Amino acid sequence: MFRRDRSANVESHIDVLSGKDKDAIAKAVEALVKIGAPAVEPLIAFLDMYVVWGKGKDASEALGRIGEPAVEPLIAALGAVKIPAQRAVVHLLARIGDPRAVDPLIAALDADAP
Repeated sequence: MFRRDRSANVESHIDVLSGKDKDAIAKAVEALVKIGAPAVEPLIAFLDMYVVWGKGKDASEALGRIGEPAVEPLIAALGAVKIPAQRAVVHLLARIGDPRAVDPLIAALDADAP
């Protein structure tokens, strides 16, 4: 039951990110950062879906502040998300600065090279 409640809580906070109320968005980001690792995958999905509409900034902020628990899912997302979100993922991995991201980032750059 706790797991389901946390999942619903994550989704309700993520839903707020697509709104316009800056105070509510800031509170949702804080809550998602406190939730930590369980919020990572839903935040990446939100980022992939909404970054083209300018709504990815808040998801990026939360992921960057979650930090290390987001590294492996972000690495996995490198090849799975759309191009605008892929750029955000690259910036997030660079911001977090985890050495595990170096080789995947190089591989992603090589894949985009003409």
